[in-house]
Amino acid sequence: MSDSDLTPSEHPPELHRSASVQLRRGREQADGLMDPANQSLAEALRITYKVVQIAMILLAALFLFSGMQRVDEGQSGIPLLLGKPTAAGQLDPGLHFSAPFPLGEIVKVESGNTKLGIMRSYWPRVAVGSEEMDIDKLSPLPQISPGVDGSLVTADLNLAHAQWKVEYRRTNAREYAQNILPDDEEKIVKGAVESGIVRIVAGVSIDSLLKQTESDEFSVASRVRSIAQERLNKIGSGILIESVTLYRVTAPVRLRSQFESVLSAASAASTQRERAEGAGRATLNKVAGMATPDLVELIQRYETAVELGEVDQADRVLAAINDVFEGRAVEIDGISIPADRASGEVTQIISDARTQAVSLRESAEADLRTFNAKVAQFEANAQLMMFRDWVSAYDTFTSKPFVQTQMLPAGSSWEMVLNADPELAKEIYRDINRRKVEEQQQQRMNELLEKRFEIDPNVSREAG
Repeated sequence: MSDSDLTPSEHPPELHRSASVQLRRGREQADGLMDPANQSLAEALRITYKVVQIAMILLAALFLFSGMQRVDEGQSGIPLLLGKPTAAGQLDPGLHFSAPFPLGEIVKVESGNTKLGIMRSYWPRVAVGSEEMDIDKLSPLPQISPGVDGSLVTADLNLAHAQWKVEYRRTNAREYAQNILPDDEEKIVKGAVESGIVRIVAGVSIDSLLKQTESDEFSVASRVRSIAQERLNKIGSGILIESVTLYRVTAPVRLRSQFESVLSAASAASTQRERAEGAGRATLNKVAGMATPDLVELIQRYETAVELGEVDQADRVLAAINDVFEGRAVEIDGISIPADRASGEVTQIISDARTQAVSLRESAEADLRTFNAKVAQFEANAQLMMFRDWVSAYDTFTSKPFVQTQMLPAGSSWEMVLNADPELAKEIYRDINRRKVEEQQQQRMNELLEKRFEIDPNVSREAG
């Protein structure tokens, strides 16, 4: 509808003209004023948009690089993406990149050694913080209360108290992060070790437990470690137990004195047994030297052959024994003995026997020659031979230092009161003392010879 269509009654002419002029004049003025403002606003919007774009790019870059994390020394890292590991292994200490959170992260696991003490589980009740109190200061309780006082049952149905120390580390960070909650780690390790303790101690006697040493290859502690490690491996814990140590062990406090007396007696018996075995080895070594083990084996075979009536075998073994004594090499039934293996008293005895045999033979031959000569003399002139022998015997007797000779006139009668010659008594006394000194020297020499063949009782046969 245009202005020409309106009637005069609907629009008065004056009002129509005035409004028309004012409206047209206002639009022109507004358009002129809005152009600079629009331009300024558009420019501001463009700048703001660029700033926002730059800020978004920076934020995106910061978001991406927020996945850069450092794995410290003594730690292992596992990179995750949407909750799943992105690497087959684990990250070593250093700076590593991972997807930013919450898309991903690097889970850090401590890889250093951790120490754990099992000090109260199998120990009499003590105040907190007094677990390492000296055993002698523990109160001798009239009875052990289950659930209050810790104890272990041994194979011989005795009770014992023990404290243990454990050292472990996390070797597989991936398995550890997947299967172990850090808050439950200590409880899991402790439970695995305690399970091994109860199982192993139940298989040993209390005497064996009280005498345990860490140097034993198959000690209680080493077997406990094996069982505990097996249990941790089954759950994929990623934890390696470095050591399990039996820190302290004792019998029930009220019975400690009785157990100690038994252990003391057993220790004394063991010491005496070791001394006896050492003395036996020393004696055997002194007698036969390095050939002793082989000679003992040959002697046992000889006795066995004699008991079984195997005469030929007994003769062969006896001949081999004699060969060893004579210093000859022997090879018999798997036993090989080098020459000159035997030493010590046996060689001296054989040497003395040989010397004595030669001396006896020579003496017998000399006696035979003398006898034959006397027989010839007797046959030639018996009276002369007897006179000569009597004179020789008389001279031999009177030449003794203790024989005194007095010359008396023929046909005279004398009464003599004889007293021992002081010089002769001194000579006899000196001779007695000389014999004592020689005996002492010989005894000392024998002791030195015996010490040459003494060996350490702790030295094994193989070491010899």
